[in-house]
Amino acid sequence: MLCVAVPTYLGTGLPALLALVFTVRLLTQIVSPAVKTAVSVVATAPELATLTTFLILAGGIGSGVGSGVLAPLLVKLFDIRILFYAIGLILALASIRAFALPLGHGPGVSEEASASERPVAPGLWSMTGWILDNPAVSTIILSGAIVAVMADVSDTLQPVYVRSVLGTDPANTIYVFAPGAIGSLLGTVLAPFLIR
Repeated sequence: MLCVAVPTYLGTGLPALLALVFTVRLLTQIVSPAVKTAVSVVATAPELATLTTFLILAGGIGSGVGSGVLAPLLVKLFDIRILFYAIGLILALASIRAFALPLGHGPGVSEEASASERPVAPGLWSMTGWILDNPAVSTIILSGAIVAVMADVSDTLQPVYVRSVLGTDPANTIYVFAPGAIGSLLGTVLAPFLIR
């Protein structure tokens, strides 16, 4: 609702868009762990890795297509209001689908499934202790966090770079950074095979 209401009633000025982006990112930080938690509740241990990989793949494709293709294209063809209306529509569809989820156990988990089949989330302190006892894991987590933050910064600064350095319309970001989006998609698709 915010993606429609803010551009319509508050406009597309910097303060209004900053408030909108801040609020959407805040909600994303709540929804993302909730989705991962929901997966661990309905999946058995063998299914969990597959579902987690699928979530990462779907998220990577959505992010690449959204920031690399859809957003610049809508801004170029129409204006930024249409972009936010499209985002609002996509989020509304996701919300409607979320309400359609069945309550209780998922289709792959029987009522009789033993507790040992379900993954058990470790506590914060036990997990922290385990991570600190395994420096290689700590390094991987820290590296992944740095890469994720740098990717967000890069995605945010791409239109600014296109405008300031290349001297062209920021909506042309799609053409300049399409190889990065394609590389990200290929990396996400290949990662499970390479890890295996």
